[in-house]
Amino acid sequence: MIEIGKQSTYLISYIYKSIYVMVAYNITYLLVLHFVGLRTHESKVIEEITTILWNRIKPTLKVTQEHQLVGINPKLTKLSSLLNPNSDEDVIWVGIHGMGGIGKTTIARVCYERIRDKFEAHCFISNVQEKFETSCLPYLQSQLLSRMFSIKNNDIWDVDEGIVMINQAILRKKILLVLDNVNCSDQITELIPNKDSFGDGSRIIITTRNANLLSNELEVKRIFKMEELTTEEALHLLNLSACAKEDCLEPSKIIVKIVGGHPLALK
Repeated sequence: MIEIGKQSTYLISYIYKSIYVMVAYNITYLLVLHFVGLRTHESKVIEEITTILWNRIKPTLKVTQEHQLVGINPKLTKLSSLLNPNSDEDVIWVGIHGMGGIGKTTIARVCYERIRDKFEAHCFISNVQEKFETSCLPYLQSQLLSRMFSIKNNDIWDVDEGIVMINQAILRKKILLVLDNVNCSDQITELIPNKDSFGDGSRIIITTRNANLLSNELEVKRIFKMEELTTEEALHLLNLSACAKEDCLEPSKIIVKIVGGHPLALK
């Protein structure tokens, strides 16, 4: 299999986006011609609808194919049973915890990509802890609205204003929201001030290193612990990353015995 470098990845992503945006633009243009005719504001209408279409149909470029994610399928099965994404009853919060580099973000991302089309709106916010440390809260509130609902020109300057806007936007809607790498409850309550605003069928996934945060502070009932890879899985990952030759087997076993089943260390 040919390995894809970063530059090639960006190029493929750009081509994907260009094709999809072009198709969305042309479809929208024809719709505008059909329903409203050629008017002064049709370009603005086309731009807005194209943006919405792009955000709904945009493909996710999978540089790391799922078959290369060693040991992920059994974990995904367990996580999916906790999420129960095909049910529209209730709002379900699921927490994923484990040590750094164990694969929490990866499994949350793969799960998100698999089920996001079942929801009215969806958003994946990576590294919440870092964003809270480097950005102001109104900016994060604005980003949440922009990513989830494609709302333009929604600069928020006041935290209370952002709270009202978020509550109104998610009210009774079926939402999929992933908050990755959360390290304190304030990061949740300040972004999602009213848990009761979510519509039935919504799913909220939180990844964290802190199991206590999930069970005690946030009172999340459904918790998934990311375990290390088994010895067999660890050897398979090491062989994918380093050496697949038979004469590498014994050195690989020694490395796995020292490092354990930590995916990041094995890579």
